[in-house]
Amino acid sequence: MQTKQILKNEKGEELVYINLSYPDFGSRKLKKTANAFYENLAKKFHSFASKQLLPRAAEARKEGDFKPFSAVMVYNTEETEEKILVTIQAFVFDGTTRTDGNVTRQCWDKKTGLLMAK
Repeated sequence: MQTKQILKNEKGEELVYINLSYPDFGSRKLKKTANAFYENLAKKFHSFASKQLLPRAAEARKEGDFKPFSAVMVYNTEETEEKILVTIQAFVFDGTTRTDGNVTRQCWDKKTGLLMAK
């Protein structure tokens, strides 16, 4: 799944670019568990971008030389016969040179559709 959105201020100026990409598994068992897990993760990251990043970008916009902020979440999958390993990378760009990022990995059992213990 992929979601792209541009958050603007009341003048229509672009403040935050959001680009969220997360897996959407076709397996019946993974649909109930993994898909719901990643959809929820994407919703939380979008909420962070709109509720926390947007006000910071609006404040930075008032200060003059401004580059839009961005919130990006991408994924990669590795698959074996028994499991799927998903790597999620989330990045936030603050309009200057600073980028914060986080990488998480989950391993899913294809037969049960459950998250495997580390």
